[in-house]
Amino acid sequence: MRIEQAVIIAGGKGSRLAALAQARPKALVEIASRPLIEYQILAAKRYGIRRFLFLTGHLGDVLAEHLGGGEGFGVEFRFRREQEPLGTAGALKDAEDFLDQNFFVFYGDIIFDLDLDRIVRFHEEHGALATLVVHPNDHPHDSDVLEADADSRVVAFHTKKRPPGSVVPNLVNAGIYLLSRRSISAVAKGAFADFGLDVFPQMLRAGQILAAYNTPEYAKDAGTVERVAEVERDILSGKVARRNLSHPQKAVFLDRDGVIVEEKGDRVTFDQVKLLPGAAQALRQLNHSDFLSLVVTNQPGIAKGFLSESDVARTHAQIDTMLGEEHCYVHGYFVCPHHPERGFPGERPELKIVCGCRKPSPGLMLRASERLNIDLGASFMVGDRTVDMAAGHAAGVCTIGLRTGYGCADGLVRVEPDFVCDDLHSATRLILDHQAFLDSAAELAGQIVAGRSKMAAVGGLSRAGKSVFARLLKWQLRRRGRPATIVHLDDFLRPEAERKKLPRVADRYDATAIVGVITAALEGDSVVIAEGVLALVLPAIRDRAEKRIYVALDEAVRRRRFLAAYRARGYDDGQAQALYDERDVEERATVVASSAYADLIITSEPISL
Repeated sequence: MRIEQAVIIAGGKGSRLAALAQARPKALVEIASRPLIEYQILAAKRYGIRRFLFLTGHLGDVLAEHLGGGEGFGVEFRFRREQEPLGTAGALKDAEDFLDQNFFVFYGDIIFDLDLDRIVRFHEEHGALATLVVHPNDHPHDSDVLEADADSRVVAFHTKKRPPGSVVPNLVNAGIYLLSRRSISAVAKGAFADFGLDVFPQMLRAGQILAAYNTPEYAKDAGTVERVAEVERDILSGKVARRNLSHPQKAVFLDRDGVIVEEKGDRVTFDQVKLLPGAAQALRQLNHSDFLSLVVTNQPGIAKGFLSESDVARTHAQIDTMLGEEHCYVHGYFVCPHHPERGFPGERPELKIVCGCRKPSPGLMLRASERLNIDLGASFMVGDRTVDMAAGHAAGVCTIGLRTGYGCADGLVRVEPDFVCDDLHSATRLILDHQAFLDSAAELAGQIVAGRSKMAAVGGLSRAGKSVFARLLKWQLRRRGRPATIVHLDDFLRPEAERKKLPRVADRYDATAIVGVITAALEGDSVVIAEGVLALVLPAIRDRAEKRIYVALDEAVRRRRFLAAYRARGYDDGQAQALYDERDVEERATVVASSAYADLIITSEPISL
């Protein structure tokens, strides 16, 4: 099916944008030096839309005069101005004679960048009369939302005026539809009708197929002054374009229980879930980043007969509701309902199978990757169990084990996480603060594999991020089939009492032991990654390394990290500052000078502290 027509509903008065709209329709409010409506036109034109029908009202003549016949865009424009308000569906019915058999509908105050070809394929695959683009947002409590089943068919609508305490999924109607002309056949011409309030619920009651296309792509209502400013920032930063699913996406895969909510076992119901401390804050940070946040969860209680699929969906709706109250969200849930062991009263035999989606298998992540075009080589798995870590390794993502929940101490699988963090908030900080490292680690790993290098040295000042880079490099080498061994030089520090008597930083380490361990490691198949302040200082280390990396960090940021780390070890503020000053005198010049030996200098650019 080829779609060549888009209908843009642009009849609103824009009262919420009065400070910006003034004597022009809100569709012409400028965002990043371009009228809002032009973003929609250009986004649709990329996917073969050649005919645009504008349904106008307030100041419709101004909009028509500005846009003309479409010649400036290489497309065709037509305008239909309502004489009295007819609602979104009523206005479309009034223009029925101008409609193709199938067409897109865009509400005129939305900035979006969607892969429209994907929506067309989805629409055809589901045999839908109408496909609604839906997505989570950070204010679902004042948004119209819907419910969809496991096959993405819409099963219920809930307006923003729903009763207090309602538990609903965070699936917000984005105001973007792919419709058949038959979808408005029951609308009376000349009568007021709204899609969300009237037409779609009526279609649902009539048993017609409405599909929910749930996407993390960018679609935001720019109907208020505040949202215009937010959208403008996202346009200028490139975020709007990057979220289009034609581009590879980055994701943070999240186990559910013990990571976002408290661990309650296989029988947890919606009324028992409770957010873990810091989880909402972490998700807010992820929501403002380029990362998708995707829950991948084993729910063996379904196969065991403890819970139904609808019970799990209700639990996820409860989580959505709680997160929405904290102005954050997850982009989606991927659930494995299987469990291989038999013998539970009421179990469901059809689900008692060995599958590819139950962690430690990577199926859930692979399914998400295929559906959302995720670059697994730039993504992370955060979990509290060893099966989460094993699934992450199998999928090729970087793994972060948490000390919450089971604390990765369940012993079900023998696997080591790439990182260990206290909770989801600290894991999110680790990910977001070290984005500058990801591309460098991937590129360097490729060079090491191509050149069959045996050793890399990672140096820099204390708390600059050396160990993080070394672990990311190890992960990227693992993705390329090369095992790696990290030699942490801090493991070879002499006893504290002995160190205090030694004036030079190099003397405070057992250099002989370091060289011995590196020599032995080089005899194996692993790439050796020597990481520490001495990595580029000692000739015995740097001269053996084919790749030499120096990690730099803004000194004010490094100082804050240093002081925080030693306060966490029990030092008071004065003691931590004194140690920093001592290191500043004794180490800085020597370590900074070693950067001259580096093949690559990487500067960490943390975005949170």
